[in-house]
Amino acid sequence: MYILARAWSDLGRSNANNSLAAATQIYSAGERLTAANFNLLHALVDESVASLRTTLRRSVLADGGATPANFAQPYLEAWISHSRGVYDICAEAQDELGSLAAACAADTGKVLDLALADAAQSSPPSTALALGFARSALNSAAMALDTAMATSRKLAAMTDAQMGTASIFAMRAGEAALSGMPAGPFRIA
Repeated sequence: MYILARAWSDLGRSNANNSLAAATQIYSAGERLTAANFNLLHALVDESVASLRTTLRRSVLADGGATPANFAQPYLEAWISHSRGVYDICAEAQDELGSLAAACAADTGKVLDLALADAAQSSPPSTALALGFARSALNSAAMALDTAMATSRKLAAMTDAQMGTASIFAMRAGEAALSGMPAGPFRIA
């Protein structure tokens, strides 16, 4: 009985630690998103000042060397890079939180398994069937969680690949639009 009480206590401590780790991960992701937004805004202001200087120089010197495409390209690159960075931060945070949830579920499963084993030892033989059903349900839930986590990882990998492809297409479409070319089908090199 003491072992079971100790296991429940350890489970509570483990869940508290995992909750603290989740809060730390969320805070860290929030800090990184704030920094990414600040860096994007800083880059956009710098590009705006540079574009304004070039426009003023062009109007004074009438050299005609600066085109709207030259002004828009840095903005396009900054936005695509920022979008990719935000996606990476969110995907990393989601992966960490998924790992913490899986650890909590595994710890809870171990304690419940220990509780069932303790109940089997201290209960009359007539309850063996009910305990067997409970153990079977616990194993089914663990298998369902494992399947869901594996599916989630596959989905994250597919989404990551599609995000990379979308970044390439967005950059090429932007370059085509800025150069005046039609935005036809693109090939990934």
